Amino acid sequence: MDANKAAKKLFPELKNLIPGDAVEGVERFKNTTELSIQRGNETRFYKSTQTCILQDRIVKGICIVLHDVTENEKLLKKLRIQASFDPLMNIYNRGTLFEAAKLMLNSEKAKQLSYALLMIDLDFFKIVNDTYGHFAGDLVLKTVVSIIKKTFRKDDIIGRYGGEEIVVLLENISVEQTFRIAEELRKIIENTPISYQNHTINITISIGAAHSPVGESHSFENMLDRADAAMYEAKNSGRNRTVAE
Repeated sequence: MDANKAAKKLFPELKNLIPGDAVEGVERFKNTTELSIQRGNETRFYKSTQTCILQDRIVKGICIVLHDVTENEKLLKKLRIQASFDPLMNIYNRGTLFEAAKLMLNSEKAKQLSYALLMIDLDFFKIVNDTYGHFAGDLVLKTVVSIIKKTFRKDDIIGRYGGEEIVVLLENISVEQTFRIAEELRKIIENTPISYQNHTINITISIGAAHSPVGESHSFENMLDRADAAMYEAKNSGRNRTVAE
């Protein structure tokens, strides 16, 4: 029957209707309290409230009010990201890493697949911070993570375990494939000099790998412990190498 200026701006087709005309697509408003509407290149989010219009105790119409909550949704999304991702590396933080890994390993399809976990640690990272400062250290971490993201598949889980330790959980992969891709990553990082101000920083990594074959009960904690032990073996045997447990 009527629509205010804000409604007509949101739904331009209302401008061409007269009271009593049917509004196409109105069904999407029924029994919903939240909806999103695409307008050009932007998606707007709304809370919907509906009030029945009674005449002689009979429902003769419904008044629909849409409350624009787009900015709130953007803020909530930003907060969710901040709560889930490491702000420096832009990969999962420790808590989200554990949640995502357990979700993957406890899925129904996980029983039919093999998994591998890589524990990656930057060699002599403290010396980088002590020599060039923490801004240089941050640049090194960002560069290494960028290479890691490019090396692995989109569905592999990457997270910051702590300090300069990074964990990658790989799905449907053999022991041989795990070692090959870990060595590929190690060599790329070894051969990627990082420029900081007037300095060139060369960095290497030590990698510990653990594998969980098809048919086993996949335990994230168990794989972490084994990969961590293998990584320390790589450190103790000279660094800049991959050790598979």
